[in-house]
Amino acid sequence: MNTGSVLIATTAWWPAPARLAMAFSGLGVRVDALCPYGHPLRRTRSVASCRTYPFVRPLAALREAITALRPDFVVACDDRAVHHLHTLHDLDRGGPVAELIAGSMGAGSSFPIVASRHGLLRLAMSEGVRVPPTALLRSEADLDQWQQPLPWVLKCGMSWGGAGVRIVHNRAEAVRVFRAMARPVGVGRAIKRLAINGDGFSLGPAFARTVPEVIVQRFIPGTPASTTIACWRGSMLAQLSVRALGTQGPTGASTVIEVIDHDEMSVAASRLAARLELSGFHGLDFMLDADGAPWLIEFNPRSTQVCHLAIEDGVSLAEVFLAARSGRPVCLGSVAPVGSTIALFPQAWRSDPTRPLLRSASHDVPWEEPELVLDLMRPPWPNRGLLARLWQDMFDPKAGKDYWAGAAPVAAEDTPATGGVTMLASGDTAPDRTKLPA
Repeated sequence: MNTGSVLIATTAWWPAPARLAMAFSGLGVRVDALCPYGHPLRRTRSVASCRTYPFVRPLAALREAITALRPDFVVACDDRAVHHLHTLHDLDRGGPVAELIAGSMGAGSSFPIVASRHGLLRLAMSEGVRVPPTALLRSEADLDQWQQPLPWVLKCGMSWGGAGVRIVHNRAEAVRVFRAMARPVGVGRAIKRLAINGDGFSLGPAFARTVPEVIVQRFIPGTPASTTIACWRGSMLAQLSVRALGTQGPTGASTVIEVIDHDEMSVAASRLAARLELSGFHGLDFMLDADGAPWLIEFNPRSTQVCHLAIEDGVSLAEVFLAARSGRPVCLGSVAPVGSTIALFPQAWRSDPTRPLLRSASHDVPWEEPELVLDLMRPPWPNRGLLARLWQDMFDPKAGKDYWAGAAPVAAEDTPATGGVTMLASGDTAPDRTKLPA
């Protein structure tokens, strides 16, 4: 039974969009995709059609896909796709494309806020959400006004997967990191990403000399956690909260998670959903301190890697969102109760398959899609070609060809090496991140 259609838009070679496509397809939704060549979405039978998301004139391609396919809603799976949809909404203000985007993501008036890390965290503080002291850095002089104790966390706008986050331990290091973050992507680097990795999405910002937003935060030692929410017109329909048992580097995405129940995280998500009039999928990243108190460190205005997982009562966030839009009954499935440990595929498998934690965790593997499984066991597309492998072997062998860091592949000039994947054995506490390499 067909219950509508969705357009999944992504510029990053992440596995999560393919899993979300499978979830929607299993619910009777027609799934179309706008993605770059070599994306995992092209390896699943759940996608009815794939259009290429070009780095040249991406807004035109996005508008054409929406106009031609006429989806009931659109889901952005990375921050660049979110930016494209926000821009397209502004260009078509009052038109059908803008109406579709607002119905899929939330009120257009909230887009400038969710696009700014600093602006979003200030809004969260006004809603009573616990947020670390945070400041916008416009110049090196702003660091002189920052009186918080070291270490600090510097974050660069338009970055994701932990690639634009650095923990610094002294002011001199902070100045070096700020200088690197506060300048536009170099044209030479953008051309390298295109020629070596087949990723041309950095060319536009490089030629436009786009200067990213940079913020500094007080470092909160503790355990990474997150809440992913499904929303409809400002109402939080459901949420899935997890804490990380394994991460991809000291600031990267989770590889192994434990389902938790945390009232304060849920309340924070509900307040932001209402204040921003959110629709669709969104994620909130926290640090749980030694007392278990959650500190909101980031907001992701897009789907995350757990939207397809079953939640309380045995339904996924995708199913809850679909039910709210269509009014159809929710069908119960398997349940992921509090305390469940889930190894995310392929991240956990490719990190360290010998770890004891992987023998006790549930493995989220799409066995019903063997072609997708085989594709995900290979390196991400930008790191797969001969030139990419030679480049890493020569210039950054420690970064790892298996890194799922984001749209931009990991290399010495792109992202500092962090020593691979951080995994915690079952029952271990979170690592002391003050001792991790900066």
